[in-house]
Amino acid sequence: MVAPVLGGYLTIVNTGTTDDRLLGGSSPVAERFEIHVSSVVDGVARMRPVKEGITISAGSTVKLEPGAAHIMFEKPMQRPAEGEKFKATLQFEKAGPVEVEFVVQKGATANSDDHAGHTP
Repeated sequence: MVAPVLGGYLTIVNTGTTDDRLLGGSSPVAERFEIHVSSVVDGVARMRPVKEGITISAGSTVKLEPGAAHIMFEKPMQRPAEGEKFKATLQFEKAGPVEVEFVVQKGATANSDDHAGHTP
């Protein structure tokens, strides 16, 4: 059985002189691509979609990682094997579409077996 979601993690560096915003994206490996943020409220781990996107300030670096902001590949067509690579397109407000490559790594986030670790 294919997990209903896969987690995607990467580091985004804005080398520009103006702020930008990661709005969303797409990938042929899943029906939907969403940005989510994890938090702990009253000792309970929660995760929610971030509809407004993630701001990457000029000259800054933002890590999308387990337990924080990350990408959710929802309704994957198949579960990629460890070491397998796949492409995704990140959609930025100012930079536009940026193609990245994820490499599937063994391991899930601390909170769920439904998230597979990925890095670009």
